[in-house]
Amino acid sequence: MPKLTVSFVEALVVGEHDRIIWDTELKGFGVRVSPGGSRSFLVQYRNAECQTRRMVLGKYPVLTPEKARKLALKQLGVAASGEDPSVVRRAARGGVTVGEICDWYLEEAMAGRLLSRRRTPMKVSSIKNDRTRIEDHIRPLLGTRKVKAMTLGDVERFQADVAAGKTKKSVKRKGRGATTKGGSGVAGRTIATLRAMFSHALRWELIERNPALGVRQVPIGKRDRRLTEEEIVALGGEMVRAAERGEAPAGLAGVEMLLVTGFRRSEGLGLRKEWVSGPTVRFPDTKTGAQRRIIGRAARELVAFQGQGATAGYVFPSDRGDGPVVAIERVLKRLCAAAGIEGVTPHTLRHTFATMAAELGYAELTIGALLGHASHGVTQRYVHVDKILVAAADQTSLHIQALLAREAGLWRPQVDLLEQDEVGVAAPPPMALRSEPEVKASAPTTAKASVGPEAIGFGTANALFGAMVSAGKAPSDLVSLLGGPSATELLGGMRDISMPELRTLCAEWKVAPTAFL
Repeated sequence: MPKLTVSFVEALVVGEHDRIIWDTELKGFGVRVSPGGSRSFLVQYRNAECQTRRMVLGKYPVLTPEKARKLALKQLGVAASGEDPSVVRRAARGGVTVGEICDWYLEEAMAGRLLSRRRTPMKVSSIKNDRTRIEDHIRPLLGTRKVKAMTLGDVERFQADVAAGKTKKSVKRKGRGATTKGGSGVAGRTIATLRAMFSHALRWELIERNPALGVRQVPIGKRDRRLTEEEIVALGGEMVRAAERGEAPAGLAGVEMLLVTGFRRSEGLGLRKEWVSGPTVRFPDTKTGAQRRIIGRAARELVAFQGQGATAGYVFPSDRGDGPVVAIERVLKRLCAAAGIEGVTPHTLRHTFATMAAELGYAELTIGALLGHASHGVTQRYVHVDKILVAAADQTSLHIQALLAREAGLWRPQVDLLEQDEVGVAAPPPMALRSEPEVKASAPTTAKASVGPEAIGFGTANALFGAMVSAGKAPSDLVSLLGGPSATELLGGMRDISMPELRTLCAEWKVAPTAFL
């Protein structure tokens, strides 16, 4: 790198992350370029304990490269004498400012030296969100304040100012979030960033206390909008008409995928084919880290429909470039506008999946595991739980798929799956495609271990599916009679049908007991 000059600093290219360019004339002197375009001069040195430290000297153009070089030389001299320039400056100023803590926090986080609550380096996406809140709200209102002098009241007044829109402005950014707005949600998340930043600084002994500790954080409004069954039917009909009008198949498939899996937007649209094996999806990274999730039959049909024989690449590729489809909000907005449905976002589809699973009788623990909630990660360690999750995912996704197809059929050809699930349970074809002879032919000839004194010992999941086909029933009918947990155990092959259950099913469905053999 050349010597830092005015022309060189002016010509520096802005990137997606912080960049530091070091001067070739004075070792330890450099300039940091932020994604927002600001340029700050800094000096790097070792203190008396041989620990590497960096200190911001000032911003360009207020500070020219030559003046910054002289300041850097002076601070390097202080370090050489055995003192710590940062400690000396804080003592002279009466304490560190919020802006200086912001600089330290972003630099240490990007270097991977600050750990999250999961005891792992902070995710880049989390740091990006924190940077936005810092630059849009914290620095403009609190940047020059001394942390030592701040009180709990100051922090709560700051929260009220952000909620009232005091920092609202329009700025040009890449991607989403072009407008900085206020509101209780923004204020609450900004306070969470401020408190976390102070907590890290306190652990590193940069400040003596956390002034944001104990603040009454405004509630972040929960998004509880979900689609009703009637709205799902209307959405399915509009998807058929949109496909006829030439809507991008990847966009329509992406909307359906989010609805039948409950995936987060980034998880569903960023899904790669090599991550999918039967009902199992292995995400290398999610909001809560690497996860293994279970998807239902309707979702596996979508993957097969999108696959077209390929084994790698994005399941929902973009029509332009090599990345995944990203315009899912626009596709969903067009579909909902045409169908007369209001207030729908990709998160609404996730909430709809969870609600449908709950209405089918599944427990919160099962639903949490399907959604990938961090608190339910333990459920992903056991194979026998996988079988229950496969049954729950199959039933919920097929129920939603049936609603989508009720008005005008599916917008795409239905795919017949012929794979062996990883959990060891052969995935049967959709019930509507199976004849009774096929079901009985596929049933095992050996009896399973019975559960309870009145178990028949040979009422297998395949036989149960066959009886349901014969009676014209769906999994939801089984749930209504036996309850969600029992239906899940039976459909997942966890146990056999007990005699009381057999009597109930035969009486209600008007079928002979031999239908379950």
